[in-house]
Amino acid sequence: MNEIKFGGWVTSVTTLLILAACVLCMGIGSAAAQPSVSINPSDTTGLAPGDTFSVTVEVDSGADDLRALTMDLNYDSSVLMVNSITDHDLLGSSALVEPGSGDDGAGTISYGLASTTGTYAPVAGDFITVEFEVKSGAAADTYNLDLNNVVLKDETNTAIAGVSVNGGTATIANGGTTPDGAAVSVMPASTTGLAPGDTFSVTVEVDSGADDLRALTMDLNYDSSVLMVNSITDHDLLGSSALVEPGSGDDGAGTISYGLASTTGTYAPVAGDFITVEFEVKSGAAADTYNLSLNNVVLKDETNTAIAGVSVNGGTATVEDQVTVNATRDIMPDPAEVGPCDEFNVSIEVMNDGVGSQVVETIPEGFEYVSSTLNVTNVIVAGNEVTFILNGDTSFEYTVSASNEEGTYAFDGVVEDTEMNEYPVGGDTTIDVVLPEGIAIQSGWNFISVPSELNNSSVGYVLADVNYDALVYYNASAGTWDTVTDFEPLKGYWIKSSEECTQVIAEDMLEPEVPAVPATMTVYEGWNAIGYTDSTDTLSAELVLVSIDDSYTTVKGPYNPATMSYEQIGHNGETGVISGIHVGTDVYDMGPYEGHWVYVTGEDTLSGF
Repeated sequence: MNEIKFGGWVTSVTTLLILAACVLCMGIGSAAAQPSVSINPSDTTGLAPGDTFSVTVEVDSGADDLRALTMDLNYDSSVLMVNSITDHDLLGSSALVEPGSGDDGAGTISYGLASTTGTYAPVAGDFITVEFEVKSGAAADTYNLDLNNVVLKDETNTAIAGVSVNGGTATIANGGTTPDGAAVSVMPASTTGLAPGDTFSVTVEVDSGADDLRALTMDLNYDSSVLMVNSITDHDLLGSSALVEPGSGDDGAGTISYGLASTTGTYAPVAGDFITVEFEVKSGAAADTYNLSLNNVVLKDETNTAIAGVSVNGGTATVEDQVTVNATRDIMPDPAEVGPCDEFNVSIEVMNDGVGSQVVETIPEGFEYVSSTLNVTNVIVAGNEVTFILNGDTSFEYTVSASNEEGTYAFDGVVEDTEMNEYPVGGDTTIDVVLPEGIAIQSGWNFISVPSELNNSSVGYVLADVNYDALVYYNASAGTWDTVTDFEPLKGYWIKSSEECTQVIAEDMLEPEVPAVPATMTVYEGWNAIGYTDSTDTLSAELVLVSIDDSYTTVKGPYNPATMSYEQIGHNGETGVISGIHVGTDVYDMGPYEGHWVYVTGEDTLSGF
């Protein structure tokens, strides 16, 4: 039997993939003169708040064979936030990712990998790529991207000496500017293509220029014979404690009056959204352009004096002739609900003008067009926009595959007549993507458990409908990663999937044994991979781990395959939120089918809850 040792842990490698605890990271493919770990590009310049940029950590083991590596990338979390981390499989897709690898949200990205092949070679290539976003309000300056705690391990699991470590920088050149002139404007300035029954929204934007803003008031006038006000949203331009002028609102006769006054006692220049108004076009409204006028606009400075020279810019709303061509969409699953990546059909029927018309459908992000009943030459696919050229057809169906992510998704579309006038496609617009009940297996590593003794606990049975690459369990008593033949309650299992779509171990594969015997498991000093034995409720670790309350200090989980990070770290004896993901066990949640790490100070018996 081969053994891989990382930081004092011993990992047994069997014919399956065997996970290495605190796993030290990734190997590379070509030899170089001197080992190095570097950020590329080393300098990113010309950034401004809201910008995104990416850096790649590149690794070169020089002449040494590379077996594992680990590192921290430190950044200023008051200025930057991490949008994504991409693992480039530098040591191959079977490499083990160190538990806890990812971003802590507080300025440190920790990442580690270890090869499981048993044969090693010099490596040079991309390790991880991180996409950062510059936070709003970030000051102009140069900020370090530092590499720390960098360790490369050779084929004997010995740290490689003389590794050159090269960090990087990100320079914010422009923190944003404030215009000198004060202005109040309706945005968008013009709304077109409206018809009776349509709703549309406009926002009144306020910019006090170089003047401090203490209070403001204004009237927005509209034609009440054509438009009605559905709602007014106050955006807290002067803060949530600002006083709203009595009588603010819509009078139903064509005037929206609104005023605010700050109560803080300290004032500053302000630029942002004041109110948003949702209008509806009344039935029978004639085709025309109608004014949305701003009147009686007054901005007050810190001395309560009216600011001079305020630019006032109203807007317009254009009601067009009623449509002559129309189309209806029918999302065919009934109810409109599918699983991740499921294929389903959508039908379109065009009335009044099928000859020479075309339908342009915008399918939801994450969905993919598959086929249609029209000739392939009459279909043009451009990303998530699909154009169907009818050539006399008045109805057709098309097939799409759903997103891998749960949620409610919306379809949108227009039908264009022979003169290229556009009319909205009516009918069904939304469909829900819902995971079936059971254990979700996402792409990558998943940390799971079963809720009870199973009627049939064999891996071959439970995972019969799941495509997976590896299934292992950390044996705390031996300090080894073991292969699994049967699922047991209270144990946390690591399973890896290479499928892009989420798979589900269906509930009917998890039928409990009857009668059930309450589960118990011995936990040992150090980290133990444990499961959760309630199949319906989410409970606090304080309740779930009460049987080992005197012998554990820390609990960590659940693991998020998408972010490759743990969502919480619970500290026994503490309460509430401590800092970031660190919490007391009274608010640390444990839920059905999850795996968790628990650190135990001495051998004890964990009982199922």
